[in-house]
Amino acid sequence: MLRNYRSTPHQITKETPAKLLMNRELRTKIPSITGKKQVDDDKLRKTDRMTKEKYKQYADTGREAKKKNLKQGDFVLLQQKHKNKCSTNFRLDPLEIVQVKDEEEEEVSVDEEELEGEVEDAEPPYAEPPSSRTLPESPLQPSVSPHPIPQQQGTKIPTVSPSTSALRRSERFRNKVSKKNNK
Repeated sequence: MLRNYRSTPHQITKETPAKLLMNRELRTKIPSITGKKQVDDDKLRKTDRMTKEKYKQYADTGREAKKKNLKQGDFVLLQQKHKNKCSTNFRLDPLEIVQVKDEEEEEVSVDEEELEGEVEDAEPPYAEPPSSRTLPESPLQPSVSPHPIPQQQGTKIPTVSPSTSALRRSERFRNKVSKKNNK
């Protein structure tokens, strides 16, 4: 099976993998016309690169992929390596972009230890700097308002009292059985 695969011309390169790898055609049971044809490596690489770029553009339009326009001074979250199942995907502390190194390569450097990373590792910038936002002191303590909810004057909140007519299933079953026995 592998021999047949290697002797079939590829869609992009228009050459067989055996010809590209070993510079010769394999002998198979599939009839073929052999010829002395030289493979131009530069042309082959150019065709491969252009075809892959075409496939990438098609996939990006389908996924609506967009470039992230990060500027100096934006706040971002950097992606971190997965340590264990409890770790988050991104660092919890937002970092400020110090310098955009290359817009074509989309590489940025951020403050704090001069971390460098690609834009793919950074979440979109915040709308406001992190200093204006307040974060809870401890994520384990729930924040509950100590004040009761104010009521408007003149409105009564209906109260639900337990009804004696509503019986549980077991009590209804006992009542049915007792009624049958009394008959």
